[in-house]
Amino acid sequence: MNRRSAQLPQWLCISVFAFLASGPVGAQPTDYPNKPIKIVVTFPPGGSSDAIIRMLSPRLNDKLGQPLVVDNRPGAGGNIGLTAVAKAAPDGYTLGVGAAGGLTANPSLYAQMPFDVAKDFAPITMLASIPFVIVGHPSMPADTLQQVIALAKTQPGKFSIGHGGNGTAMHLSAALFMQMADIQLVEVP
Repeated sequence: MNRRSAQLPQWLCISVFAFLASGPVGAQPTDYPNKPIKIVVTFPPGGSSDAIIRMLSPRLNDKLGQPLVVDNRPGAGGNIGLTAVAKAAPDGYTLGVGAAGGLTANPSLYAQMPFDVAKDFAPITMLASIPFVIVGHPSMPADTLQQVIALAKTQPGKFSIGHGGNGTAMHLSAALFMQMADIQLVEVP
């Protein structure tokens, strides 16, 4: 098998990856695509990755002349969906939307991975760059990030921070925020 190595995007970017194992990029027949293309989204419906793909789908359907079928496969920090893409037939009819956490962090967080990012995926394009934000309920007695940090320091473990699951870029960002702010929050994956 001839696989092309992937050069990974920034860790906060979402990228579309295709599994290419049968030949170099561009080895597709000239009538490609001639059947529906499945795109595996590694997050549940309604999230930013899913919303972006669903907004682009009508235009891609028109451009490609084939339907784009969205297949949400969330879980394990992206590993479930990425595994489905890596194990799919290497014919270009299964693509994946992989977030940076699953592609860059998971290999160092999990003892064994069901795929090799550098060997099993080839980048197609950066799809989006999505910022992370910190929000709080209006009843919280803090109006600025500095006030949130000060409040959390006086009450360690009282406040929680939600994120998209262990190993995701959101999780790593939350951990980095707590470390940099020297605070202890309850994580809610």
